[in-house]
Amino acid sequence: ELLPIDRVIDELLQRGLEQLAVPLYTIAQQELSAAVDRDEITITLELQVQVRPADEWVTIPMSFGDVFLKRFDHKSDAPKSEAVPELGEQNSRQLHLLGAGLHTITLEMMGKARALEPGVRQLTLNLPSATASHSVIRFAGPVELQRLPVGAVDKPTRDDKGVRSVEFWGLAPEFSLSWSDVVQ
Repeated sequence: ELLPIDRVIDELLQRGLEQLAVPLYTIAQQELSAAVDRDEITITLELQVQVRPADEWVTIPMSFGDVFLKRFDHKSDAPKSEAVPELGEQNSRQLHLLGAGLHTITLEMMGKARALEPGVRQLTLNLPSATASHSVIRFAGPVELQRLPVGAVDKPTRDDKGVRSVEFWGLAPEFSLSWSDVVQ
């Protein structure tokens, strides 16, 4: 029995749409740690990326903002896995991954906090969206937090002089934190 051509085309289109609904990759976990010493910031970002296609490159946009890459590392147990960072313009960088399975990417970056007004500094990052995310930011000296990232759950650690570190869960792609140094 022959099927009508319209039905065959509709079936093929539907199958194609179903395949597009499954993303080529998922950032399953994002772990950010940062050390802040006045206006100098050192950041380590670890991404666990689940790649679905085995024999095709997957491209992940990465535009972190005003930070610069110091070191890049890639680990994966996926067969024939590769990672190729494309380090062009500061805000149009990409990461290309090959190999179905879990890829762990570690980026060490550094930058400077922006001065918002005298005594108040701000860290702004553009982060990829992740299923689960966590961050710990440690300050060299005591600070008072000014503005916290929107939508994240935070837990500052303080002593009698001020905040020494702050932890976040549920990081939004647009991460912004501001603080002021405590005068001692």
